[in-house]
Amino acid sequence: MLAKHDNFPQASPHFEILIVLIAMIKRFSMSSKIALSTFVLLMATLLPSSIRCQDYIPLVINPKIGANFSDLIISDDASILSSSQLGWNAGFDFRFGTRLLMMGGLHIFAQGSALENADSISIRTTSLRTSQLKIPFGVGYKVFRLDYFNVWIYTNAVLNFTVQSAHDEGWPSGLEDVSRSSIGGRVGIGFDISRFTVEVNYERGISDFINDSRSAKSHLVSMAVGYKI
Repeated sequence: MLAKHDNFPQASPHFEILIVLIAMIKRFSMSSKIALSTFVLLMATLLPSSIRCQDYIPLVINPKIGANFSDLIISDDASILSSSQLGWNAGFDFRFGTRLLMMGGLHIFAQGSALENADSISIRTTSLRTSQLKIPFGVGYKVFRLDYFNVWIYTNAVLNFTVQSAHDEGWPSGLEDVSRSSIGGRVGIGFDISRFTVEVNYERGISDFINDSRSAKSHLVSMAVGYKI
């Protein structure tokens, strides 16, 4: 009979996250699978060396959940007014560094936008709802640093992959084809309060979010709370 060893090494929570991500890959479309698989491979490569040097250059993995308000910027059409709708977001970020930070992450965003289409008779309001897989990466900087309280600012590029989209009947023609992928830019500010985090950011599309006979870019404000592991 084998003896039980209480000091047998336990799996790191960082690697448990990778296992969950691998299980999630099967749920997405082929383009999203490629992006997510690449990200998981990168994380699996970086984590062992990062954990070993954590005493010198801290690695923070930050699961988080929050809310967002998204909107569309439609070019060359004054008859259509866009308004924001409330959505939710969940995922995780990682930060690597002491004051200058390398940053990345993986998030699911459920977001929407409403359009008011005015004609000579009435004003019709219709909605578009999408699920987006977002992969941000960039740099940040801690502008204020204490043991239990930090303030950091950052800028990210964001890869967006459309997982699902649906719109109401009567959605304006020429704005129906949501891009399978797009690129955005993001700026934000975050606060560490002990092991808890609070974050607010603004993201604006660089490439077209809708690329049909007419085009539109997305922009959104998101807020999130998280816990550092």
